[in-house]
Amino acid sequence: MDEILGTARQTLHSKKQNFKRGERSEMKLKTARQGVV
Repeated sequence: MDEILGTARQTLHSKKQNFKRGERSEMKLKTARQGVV
């Protein structure tokens, strides 16, 4: 049971990290577009 919970937490954490990375890249794209415009 603990192992399952541990893996679930790890996947949740990695998903959060990926989401943060995605947000950062989106922000970069937005600022880049604003710079072009």
